[in-house]
Amino acid sequence: MAKAFILINIASGAEESVLKNIIKIQSTVKADFIYGKYDCIIIMESDKTDSLKTDIFLLRKTPNITSTLTMMVID
Repeated sequence: MAKAFILINIASGAEESVLKNIIKIQSTVKADFIYGKYDCIIIMESDKTDSLKTDIFLLRKTPNITSTLTMMVID
């Protein structure tokens, strides 16, 4: 199973709408708002690495996400 942790920054005031879009992405397992340098942490999992990568690219295209930091888990 492919797994990734993604930290994102969100444009101010758009947090709830971004979260609604994130949870619609198939590989999203969990998304939580956090305090610190990043606004949200997302856990994504998929049976196939290619599917996970596709969903990560889809996440990165989500409106009002200003930056991401993706960490893929090593099998």
